[in-house]
Amino acid sequence: MANEVTKAAALPAALVAKIAAGIGRSQIGAGAGGGHGQPLLRLVTGKWLFGQGNDEVQHGSSWLANITTFKHGDVTWFESKLVDEYMVDMWSETRPLPGPHPTGAEPKAQMSVELKCMNGEDAGLTVLYKISSLGGTAALYDLKEAVRRRVDEFGPEYPYLFPVIQFGSTSYPNKRYGGTTYNPVLERIGWADINGTLEEGEAGPAPAPEPAPVKPGKPSLKAVDTEPQAAAAGQRRRPR
Repeated sequence: MANEVTKAAALPAALVAKIAAGIGRSQIGAGAGGGHGQPLLRLVTGKWLFGQGNDEVQHGSSWLANITTFKHGDVTWFESKLVDEYMVDMWSETRPLPGPHPTGAEPKAQMSVELKCMNGEDAGLTVLYKISSLGGTAALYDLKEAVRRRVDEFGPEYPYLFPVIQFGSTSYPNKRYGGTTYNPVLERIGWADINGTLEEGEAGPAPAPEPAPVKPGKPSLKAVDTEPQAAAAGQRRRPR
């Protein structure tokens, strides 16, 4: 079905209605991933990284959130090891949050979505953002609610139902555990169809101050590319 979906700019209205209905039922405000083979995206001390090589997301790059990949469920970690995970499509009912794992670890609600880079050195790359932290699930909850409102406003036949986002973060001192806690920011900068074509009249990313460079060779797209373009199929940012 996924291949059939990506051939057209607009999703089948029945599928969109099903997705929207499931999004509306999923009210895990502080809790709800899946996916196979994609690099995992994560926020580490204020930096967005992906993959086993901890590659840094290019500042100012724009990413298409694939609403057909929203998932929710739960996850259990014990001593930094994954001991249980249950994830289903957002439009399917998930199981009630289970009791403590035999290890004594408490399960947490989890959410996920796949995102595709639209421009810059990572154009064409698809990553999986799967998160069970309070700040992360709240950010994904807000994103899926924006999609639900969009479907309510324009209807399931409308093609431009896919959020285009840029990554940011906020932080605060953690008085309980010490150190600093970082929360993700998924800044919605526009809407596109599933192929990454922006809605007519949508402005591109607004310029922003340059961050302090972390490593050379990966210039900020805020300065050089102010409008995301649909990623060419198979385009890679650099040899691995």
